[in-house]
Amino acid sequence: MNHIRLSVILFTISVTFNSWGAERKPLTPPLMPPEFPQSPFGFSKGDEKRGELVYQRNACPSCHIVGGKGGKVGPDLSRIGETKTLPESYRQQLANSHKPPVILPQQDMDDLITYLQSLKLLK
Repeated sequence: MNHIRLSVILFTISVTFNSWGAERKPLTPPLMPPEFPQSPFGFSKGDEKRGELVYQRNACPSCHIVGGKGGKVGPDLSRIGETKTLPESYRQQLANSHKPPVILPQQDMDDLITYLQSLKLLK
């Protein structure tokens, strides 16, 4: 009789542990809000395609890698869009911490920041 009780208890414990994983829902990536020009929510007001041209035209690839292409002097920017969210944080980094400081006309800076924000693993 004790063997039956022990078997029932072990069966119940086994079923309980095995069912825990079945109840979990798979993780889904968070929804990303769309970018709007001149949005008050922290999105850049530049153009991604023009930003890529600004990046190329100012010889940024001579020091930085994007998508496996470029120089190795500066940090890899392939996923920089995952680390910063507000355009102002990019602007501060480029103007104050970058060597040499990046000084561009306002529209070019907005375009470059929008391009940098777009550099993510998943688009």
